[in-house]
Amino acid sequence: MGFFDLFKKSKPQQETPQNNHYGEHAAYRGQWVPVRTGTFNGEKTPGELGSVYKLTPSYQLLRLRAYEAKLTNDTIIIITNKFFKWVVGAGLKLQSEPNENALKTEKIKNIPESFTDDVEARFDVYANSTKADYQEMENLHEIAAKAFETAFFGDVLIVFRVEEGYPNIQLIDGEHVQTPYFDDKDKWMQKAKNRGNIIRNGIELNPKGKHIAYYVLAESTDPSEIKFERIAAWGERSKIRMAWLYGLKKHRIDNDRFIPVISPVLEKVAKLDRYTEATVGTAEERAKLVYAIEHDKDSNGENPFIQNNRVAAGMGKNSAPETEGYALGEKTAQAISATTSKTAVNMPIGAKLSAVYAQNEIQYEAFWKSIFKSLCAAVDIPPEVAMQEYNSNYSASRAAINGFEFIIKFFRKKFSEKFYAPFYQLWLHTEVLKGNIKAPGYLLHSNNFMVREAYGKSRFIGQNLPHVDPVKEVKAVVQMLESELISNEQSTEMLGVGDWKVNYAKLKKEKEMKPEKEEEKPTGGNKLKIANNG
Repeated sequence: MGFFDLFKKSKPQQETPQNNHYGEHAAYRGQWVPVRTGTFNGEKTPGELGSVYKLTPSYQLLRLRAYEAKLTNDTIIIITNKFFKWVVGAGLKLQSEPNENALKTEKIKNIPESFTDDVEARFDVYANSTKADYQEMENLHEIAAKAFETAFFGDVLIVFRVEEGYPNIQLIDGEHVQTPYFDDKDKWMQKAKNRGNIIRNGIELNPKGKHIAYYVLAESTDPSEIKFERIAAWGERSKIRMAWLYGLKKHRIDNDRFIPVISPVLEKVAKLDRYTEATVGTAEERAKLVYAIEHDKDSNGENPFIQNNRVAAGMGKNSAPETEGYALGEKTAQAISATTSKTAVNMPIGAKLSAVYAQNEIQYEAFWKSIFKSLCAAVDIPPEVAMQEYNSNYSASRAAINGFEFIIKFFRKKFSEKFYAPFYQLWLHTEVLKGNIKAPGYLLHSNNFMVREAYGKSRFIGQNLPHVDPVKEVKAVVQMLESELISNEQSTEMLGVGDWKVNYAKLKKEKEMKPEKEEEKPTGGNKLKIANNG
């Protein structure tokens, strides 16, 4: 195509809807119209978006800024506390659901009927003991809450260890996972290179990008010594995942590390906090000025309170000689009463008293809430839930709760897949090896991931959000139960009233233990005794 082929000339003929190439625009008729080519980089108006930046997250600095906001900013506390408490809260409960159909494909049958009950009972005891903690100070659920919170503000290294046949968890803040540049003694970089791997952002990766190990800056008794510990990501013999970095947000899929969830709002939150501090500060200073005297052109500038000021300064006839104790307090009280009780002020000509106030405090709530809503939306939390204010009608409040419940379940599922489920599978592995849990075919196929995953299939459930109107919620669940749309166990989960099996066993026992009651019913002159078995 030549240069002149880029221009097209309209023919001077009568235009019809069929041949009207330029539509209704008469300006194009009979003119040369250039056909330009180019690329689109997001700017409709050239120069509007400015230079293009390829941003690379600074993991360490973003983490430090996020922790600073958590420590000093009440808005971050308001938003995140509800999120942490509802996603993990007091802990998630195991629902063991071994995939029997998958096990049958591996020629494994006759799974004991008591397998699920035995596993859930023993894991519940273990999870609530300090045996699950590497430091033996907290239980599994407390560790889970810490892991999720740390992942929210960056990333956390989760390390599984087995000591004396018992598995436990060690949490390491992502800040300590670093590339061992200055550890010349152990020559980690050269050793990784000899294995055909590289170390990047504290992670040893193979050519496929698989995580092989993590390097943690260890504490040393010698301040001048820089020492790193290498933590393998996989068990040498079991091939089970024993360590991994966990976080909630990545900038791009090929990034090695995670960034804080609140990264996009750090600057706005800081500015909102400064605005709040400035508003409260100016309100405090303004409150100290009860009134102001305004003078017009006819005023002589006289201060009607000059005598009161002299007395307050101790220069007038009413100055108190008392300087301490009750006498000073009594004299001060009398002075305050004399200057504030039913006071009438004779203002000079051209002067008037004006109250000192500003619109900042009046408009503060509306402005603060409008910014707060955008901050909540950025981290997927409804502002009604964050503030615990349900001032709307039932439908609107329930919609907000349902939306947040969906978000909670999403994060809860992702977290349980990365924390609870792997630890449960490791615990189950050790329990079967010790003979505490009967799992036919497991030991014979312990290196078969299909068998391990099928036996270890599980769900972890947590507390549901409270209902706006419990009566309506119960009626809805009962209708679904009567229509056989859900099971008894599902209905109990939806209402958040514990475990159905446990509840059923307790109710059955209570009915059996309930004593026989006698009710007296008068019939004429006699009394009929009716046995009531509950």
